[in-house]
Amino acid sequence: RVAAKYSEGFCEMCLRRHAELPPGQTLEGHHKIPHKAEEAALFGFDPGDDSRENVWILCTACHHLVDWTRTYVTAHYRKMLGESAGD
Repeated sequence: RVAAKYSEGFCEMCLRRHAELPPGQTLEGHHKIPHKAEEAALFGFDPGDDSRENVWILCTACHHLVDWTRTYVTAHYRKMLGESAGD
């Protein structure tokens, strides 16, 4: 829903236009500060909102990359804090 609201027709990471994306890919909204309270709290933030300042418009591939990176960093950050992934 945020992608439709804010998209200018291209991925803000790789700069590919929507028409250039491979079949099955689209433009999606990614929250810079997670909107899930537990994810945001892990990094000391309040949950993010759907404001333009908190949303990147990414193609499916870039969105997966950013989400994977966040998951990887979160897991290692939690490990440093001595927490298990299920906490």
